[in-house]
This record gives sequence, structure tokens and C-alpha cells, in this order.
Amino acid sequence: MSRTHAHAHPARRGSGLTNAAIALVLVGSVAFFVLRGSRSASESAPLSLEQRYALDERISLLTSGCSFGATFEVDTSDPIAVLAGKLDAGGQLEPKKRAMRELAALGAPARETLTRLYQDASKDRMRVRVAHSVLSVCAISDDPFGVEIALEALQSTREDLRAEACLVLRKHPSPEHFDAVKAVLRSFTMPSTGDHALEALFACDPGRFAGELRGWLQDRAPDGGYIVSSPVDTAATLVAGSSAPAVLPHVRDILANVEGLLPRHRIFLLAPLARAGDEQARQDLRDNLAHELPKPRLFAAEALAKAGFVDDTYVLAATTSDPEERIRVLRLIFDETYEPERDETAQADVQQWAREALSDGHAQIAELALSSLLRWGDDEGRATLMTLIAGTIPEREMAARAMRDTFHGRPELADQVRANLIAVWDRERTGAQRNQVLESVLVSLGAVPGDATGRFVLERADEIAEMPAKPTRGYRWVIGQAWNAGPASRDVLLERLGTETDPFKRLDLVSFAWQDFEDDSFEVLLGIIEDDSRAPEERLYAADRALRMAHNVRLLPVLKRIYRGSKDPVLRPGLQCLLWAWFGPPVT
Repeated sequence: MSRTHAHAHPARRGSGLTNAAIALVLVGSVAFFVLRGSRSASESAPLSLEQRYALDERISLLTSGCSFGATFEVDTSDPIAVLAGKLDAGGQLEPKKRAMRELAALGAPARETLTRLYQDASKDRMRVRVAHSVLSVCAISDDPFGVEIALEALQSTREDLRAEACLVLRKHPSPEHFDAVKAVLRSFTMPSTGDHALEALFACDPGRFAGELRGWLQDRAPDGGYIVSSPVDTAATLVAGSSAPAVLPHVRDILANVEGLLPRHRIFLLAPLARAGDEQARQDLRDNLAHELPKPRLFAAEALAKAGFVDDTYVLAATTSDPEERIRVLRLIFDETYEPERDETAQADVQQWAREALSDGHAQIAELALSSLLRWGDDEGRATLMTLIAGTIPEREMAARAMRDTFHGRPELADQVRANLIAVWDRERTGAQRNQVLESVLVSLGAVPGDATGRFVLERADEIAEMPAKPTRGYRWVIGQAWNAGPASRDVLLERLGTETDPFKRLDLVSFAWQDFEDDSFEVLLGIIEDDSRAPEERLYAADRALRMAHNVRLLPVLKRIYRGSKDPVLRPGLQCLLWAWFGPPVT
């Protein structure tokens, strides 16, 4: 189906409103509803559609209390400048966040505007937050357009701006920037900001970083015979994850000649040697897994994982009596990051460890093991999942957490899980714990991908909406579980927008349609906004949600055109407020 046409005409105002006795406010969170009050037919006449819209908090927030009373006649011919203006002091938080995201996605076309904004703001101590926001845009962008801004920010007298600049250079590293970061390294006085500089240096040139490490160590006077330093801790951990050959001679030199290394420094510095094939370094790390103190054991496990020998850590998981230590080690072992490094025999061993962990008395360990087995397509994990689904509410909740995001490439497993959950639903519709069981089934279905999930849950939502005594938390909460089930299930909800006639169900559907930030979902909302046969309240709410999807360069001219052409007493003032909030000049 084409999402861009998912906006068929609903019932208009005043139609189909016999027996409307309850005003229900559908609040803007995913899970909860607030009953605003009820009146019997004998006490008052049924509420009109306009009154029901006015009582809906999602609409009332957009139609009352607006502080922008003037007609919106702002020059928006340069949309990038408009977006950049939302970074300025006094801007509302939500428009600012979305503008940052959109500017980061635009990349190079935003360079000139953001450079000017940074230069102006960084000179004004009252606008330093604006300079921060510019650097944050540069740091989250996949385009390296902000590197020149970051290099300029390294020269700032403000430590916080220099630290933000380091985050940009960490995201977009280059050996040619190493010296610029090194020149300001000693200017950082706080561990957190100094760590940003160290991370940027390491990203720019791991070999040179390791070469500088000995000097940093020697600069730190031993305290009680040992070098105690937060920067050294960070530097050693960074070096541990390096596979650059240039790092190795520097690490050997430090281990052989620098006195006062703490055990944790020595442990992490062994990791690149072990990765390079130094068997003695690997054995030293294994020996530390049996250390009498817990911290060196965990440092050794982390170092072995960084060195590519995560499976060596299983001996600690198998021997420790501390469940927290055990789960930390098993998280390393079961992490899918390390799976490409294993051959079939090693992977079989890991799966066996996970099967054994299924019976662990610690619930988190069993859940972690089950999730890993399901990701690997293990038969025992699959059988355990089916047992839990049919079990108690806590067991089903654990199964729902464990199976989320484990169905990739296995639609037949999703079909089986869905069928078993539907069987529980059918069995428990009249059970003693009906409400709790049915809610647990719906939550579990939210972890099962597929359009069949969307259709089943949407049908249940329709049924529940008609029940005087609801077995779950209401229509919006129920369709939220369908949204949680992933793209194919979300398509079912977006398709329903093309046929749904109930105005408040439509608002519920719109309340989810923006949350995946996908282009197709934006097109659905855009279609509602531009359809003048829709209720003004729905068009206004769709506009409010679409503004959060970071497509505002495209959305701005559409909203301005509708605003200028509308005389509707709801739509025009509502759009006026949105336009000022999202595209008006900075509020100072």
C-alpha cells in the first residue's frame, strides 16, 4: 500500500455521536489514559465533537495558552538560518533538539551558517550555550563539516568548549589534528573534560598516543609507590583496545621500564601484546582472572575481551560465587560483537555455556542466556521460550524481554511465538487473572515482529475500545504494543489511518506515526496536514507531531501556505503558534 494516500475521509463533526456519555482524555504518553469525568444522559446532553476535542489534552495543549499573538510574517527564505536560529538562547527545548538533528543531517550545506553562529556566540558569555549547541551538531553529524569549527573552538579560553571540540575530533579523527589536541591537553583541569581530549588524541593517531603515554606516566608522581591518575587510567584503557602495530613497542617499553604502574594499568597494557600473539601476555591476563580481589579479575576479563580472547574469561564466570561478577563476564562472552572471531567449535562451546546458564538461579543471568540462545537460533533456547510464554505472568514478562530483537532472519520463529501467545489470549479471556494476563500477552506480542502481529493487536484494540469494563489500559495503550513490534506491524497501523473513521482513534494512531522518524511515516502525516477535509484539530495535531521528525525544511513552506489560506478558528491560530515556536526568531 502507498502510505502517502493513507488519509481517507473520516466522519465529520456531529455525526455518529449518540450515547457519548464519557469524556476521555488520551494523554500524550505511550501507556496511560486519564478519565476526565463522566456524565449520564439524564444529567446533561451528549458532548459535541468540538467539546470532546477541546477536552482532549493533546488538542488543548495546541489551542490554548499560546504566547504568540502576532501574525506569523517572519522571513523564512533561508531555512538553514531558521533552523540555526533555534539553537540560540531562549529557544524552546523541543524545537532546538529537532533543529540540531536536522542540521546534523544536512551536513556541509549548514557549515557557513553554523560557523558564523559559533563565532558570534563564542564571543558573548551570555550565549555560550549557543556555541555548545553548534559544537554538539558537529559532533553528531556524520559529515565532517564541523572539523574547522572544532579546531577554532580548541583555542577557546573556556574548558567546556575545548572539550566539546574534542568530541567533534573524536567523531571525525585525522592524524593531522593530533598536534592541535595535544597542545591543549594540559589545559584541562577536570577528569571528564580531559578524557574527551585523550579520546580524541587516540582516535586521531593510536601509535603516537601510545608513544606519548610514557611521558604522561612519568609526569605523574607516584603516590605511595604507585601512579594514581585518572588520565592514565583512561589512556591505558584506550590503548588496550588498539590493534595498531605502532602501539606495540611503546607498550613493551612502558611495561619494562616505568615504575609505579598500578595493577589495572599493567593489565590493560598487556592487551595489545596479547592480541599481537604474545602468549606470555595472554597468560598473565588469564592469571589475573584468579586474582584474590574482584576488580583485577574484572579488569583482566575486560582486557582479554579487548584483545580478542573473550572466551578465556569463562573460567571466571564458572568459578565466581558473586552473581554480579558472573553476569558481567557472561555479558562480555555473549556479546555479538565477538562472534565473528569464533570458529564453529568455539561458538558451540559458548552456546553450551548459555544453555547451562538457563538454569542459573539468578534471573538476570537466565534472561541473558535465553536472549543469546534465541539470537543464535538454538533449539533449547526456543523450547525454553515456548515454556515461558505459556507460563506465569513473570515468566512471560521475562520471555518478552529476552526475545526482543532476536527474530532476524527467522520469521517462522516469530510465527510460532505469535501463535502460542494468541493461544494464551484465547484461553485466558475469561480467566481469574484476566486483566493482568491479557496485558502481559499484549506486551509480549510487542516483541514479535510481523504484520500478523499488527493485525491481531489492532483487532483486539478495536474490541477493547467497545468494552464498558476494559481488560487492559485502553485503545491507545494497546496499539502502542503493535507499534513496538517493528516496521511491518507499524505499517498495519499506518494503513488503518486510511480507513479509520473514529476521530479519537485517529488521534491515537497519529500519536505513534511520527515515532520511527521514517520518511514514509512523515508522508502519511503530511497527507493528513494537507487534506482540508480532515478535522482542523486532527490536521493541527498531525502538524505538531510531524514537526518532531526533523523534516522541517520541507514542512515549513507547507505549514505557511495552509496557515495563510486558512480562516478556521482552530487551525489558523494553532498553526500560528507552531510556526512561531518552531520557526520564529530567537526569544531573548
